Amino acid sequence: MSRTRRAAWLAAFAVVLFLSFPHPVGARVLDLGLALAWFAPALLLLGLRGLAPRAAAGAAFAAGLVAHAMVFHWIYVATVHYGHAPAPVGVLAAFGLALYPAFFFGVFGAAWAVLSRARLDAPLAAAALWVALEHARSFVATGMPWALIGYTQHANAPLVAWAPFTGVWGMSFVVVAIGATLARAVALWRVDATLGVALAALAALLGAGALDLARDPGQPPETVRVGVLQGNVDQGVKWSPEWAERTLADYEALTRRAADDGAQVVVWPETAVPGSPDYDPILAERLAALARELRVALVVGAVGVEPHAEGGLRYFDSAFVLSPDGASADR
Repeated sequence: MSRTRRAAWLAAFAVVLFLSFPHPVGARVLDLGLALAWFAPALLLLGLRGLAPRAAAGAAFAAGLVAHAMVFHWIYVATVHYGHAPAPVGVLAAFGLALYPAFFFGVFGAAWAVLSRARLDAPLAAAALWVALEHARSFVATGMPWALIGYTQHANAPLVAWAPFTGVWGMSFVVVAIGATLARAVALWRVDATLGVALAALAALLGAGALDLARDPGQPPETVRVGVLQGNVDQGVKWSPEWAERTLADYEALTRRAADDGAQVVVWPETAVPGSPDYDPILAERLAALARELRVALVVGAVGVEPHAEGGLRYFDSAFVLSPDGASADR
């Protein structure tokens, strides 16, 4: 295979993987994953065909790096638009974050080349290898399970019906198995029984998922009604003192609406509170009073603060849990 053709396959993989995740475009969201994600593994595997393990590792690493730097483009927005950093810093931040998933793509490339040389490069082997590395990516070196390919199927209700049993890993396995089967068909320049079996298995999975969604599960013995809030506070004003009271008031109003709708637990977003209940007793009592007033449990995103053993303070991205009586239950 020529270098130009290989580069085209790998570049197409990066673009297709990027487009497989939702992205805001103006006032709308471009969400093509339901249709496009199946082709991303196929394009990567076609780009790796015939490479030795070391070369395959480098090619997969580079493709994964570019793809995830594009997926993580919001890091540029956070660092440059809101953090007021120079533009090159924003670009480096996106690529720096993308190094982590790119490493696992490099491992995939090397392992796939080894499997190919041993003639063990079946679609199910590709899916198993991909999912094993995604799982490792979720916890190795604290983990970063962002942009796993299974997430692209969030709008595929019949497939997502399997998620309670398989987690996102099942979604990833199916997407990669189909993608690897497509790559096999393209590489062989013919449609063989493998593709037919894969498509039949996919149809069976979707059919079973659809039947599961259609059945009446009955009334569970016990339910907890949860209200999940999103105040939609612009990042540019979120931490300004002038907006602190307005932000709290918005979340208090949303919490009262959720309680009126029967919520027993109300969850605020990450760092929703512009302050720290650990550091500000007035803020802590205000949240406790809200829980007591509405008789709901609150899970509130805020900054945790605690003394450092060597002096000074340590800060944490925390969730504060308050029981319906206003008592602090956990952080």
